[in-house]
Amino acid sequence: MKKGFTLAEVLVTLGVIGIVAALAMPALNNSFQKSKVGPSLRKFISTMEVAHEHILGENDATKLSSIFLGENKQEAYFEELTKFVKGSIERTGSGDIKKMSDYKLKTYEKEDFNGPFTADNYNTYSFANNDSVAVTIFGPGNKEFARGSYKGEFAEFIYDINGFNTDPNILGKDLFVFRVDDNGSVIPYGGKTMANAYVSILGTDPEWEKTNSCTENKVVLGRTCAGSVADNGWKVIYKY
Repeated sequence: MKKGFTLAEVLVTLGVIGIVAALAMPALNNSFQKSKVGPSLRKFISTMEVAHEHILGENDATKLSSIFLGENKQEAYFEELTKFVKGSIERTGSGDIKKMSDYKLKTYEKEDFNGPFTADNYNTYSFANNDSVAVTIFGPGNKEFARGSYKGEFAEFIYDINGFNTDPNILGKDLFVFRVDDNGSVIPYGGKTMANAYVSILGTDPEWEKTNSCTENKVVLGRTCAGSVADNGWKVIYKY
């Protein structure tokens, strides 16, 4: 006589499987998100630099700051961007451009993140693939910080690989910082490329590592994690 499983045994087994799956899902999701970081950052840089080449060419200019001037320069930049990158300016119900302050963005330590200035200075843009970027434009390029082929600082980007409307919205997790050179280069914040481009900003001060690090041993703020990923073969080496 064949013996099968009782209904109670089947239900217990399914329950155990469900519990194991529930416990494993966060780790699997975290691993998947981590694997997306490097490819997402590389694609973002490439997409934006190609767009900048087109913008400069269309406007017969060599510097982005010579195109985008005046009070509405950030909105004008987004309007040019839409010609070459599928996406749209994020707006509130009243039609105003959404600011970075409209979202609860956090540092790696999960404290409020407002950027180096104020979150109200960053306008937001959503791409067709649902990632987002917050942009603040500095102005005439800050030439004193640049060296070599770099032409100074045009803007800062806060890029979110899964969009500002999707958690966790944490620096080093899905938020990454970039500087934009006046010739359109997109530079991971805090990495070797930025140190070469803007030696006056990073310098060799050991305090830099204490206050902005993103290494295997320590992450502070998470502001320099884009540079860490770029410097390590587009891989996350820090605790994710």
